[in-house]
Amino acid sequence: TALRLFKPGVVSFGPVGWGRVDEGAWQPLPLGFSGPGRGGPFVITAEEQPELVELVELVLDSRPAGRIAWALSRFEMGCGRRRESEALSDYLLGLRALLERGADLASASLALRVAVLCAEEGERRGVQRRVELSQALERFVMGDSPDDDYMDAIGSDSPRTLVDEVERHLRALLRDVLCGYLDPDLRSLSDDLLLEQPHAAPAPEPASQPATAAAATEIESIESAGGEIGVTAVEPPLVDGEQLDWDDAGYSAPV
Repeated sequence: TALRLFKPGVVSFGPVGWGRVDEGAWQPLPLGFSGPGRGGPFVITAEEQPELVELVELVLDSRPAGRIAWALSRFEMGCGRRRESEALSDYLLGLRALLERGADLASASLALRVAVLCAEEGERRGVQRRVELSQALERFVMGDSPDDDYMDAIGSDSPRTLVDEVERHLRALLRDVLCGYLDPDLRSLSDDLLLEQPHAAPAPEPASQPATAAAATEIESIESAGGEIGVTAVEPPLVDGEQLDWDDAGYSAPV
């Protein structure tokens, strides 16, 4: 858990049980793996070791409960997924657990709250927009959005980049809560920060960015769901059981 909260990378520790033969010494027994994960190798440099040791100790001492524990579980599920298309909903569910309540679950407030907690003042509008795009991407992956609607919302954005950004925001919030830097009631904290702004941003409207001709041409050129996707290409939808597959740093929320 601490390694996954520390930074991106493939980390797959399996659960361990204990067993012994007759009256012999108890020995650890691996019970499998938590998931293959995605991304590049997980490498710790000498400069990062003190910070990682401190984070491990803080995580060991933490006792997350309620929404924090649930969001942390969803975060780890997302880190263990092989495909970004599978991890996206895990990360968004984690953010919803931290930042939404009751009727808010159907509102457009999530992106605004993530932006005020995870970005500096001049960058919040952009972060808000990116979270809105990730929600449009989730609807597309679920098959709840026709191709034209998805292209209107996403344009030429890379799905892989959107998922990575959502993962980064959730990692930052969870790590800061577990380390004691942020109050666990992130919803109230974000609302207080919004009220303190001299010109609070209005409630976000549904994304409606037209697709460019170049982006449409790129999509038409993709031969199959398993094809490679570039930085500005968009994967086709799930077809005949084929899964979407998008290949794949230290971070802390500004507040």
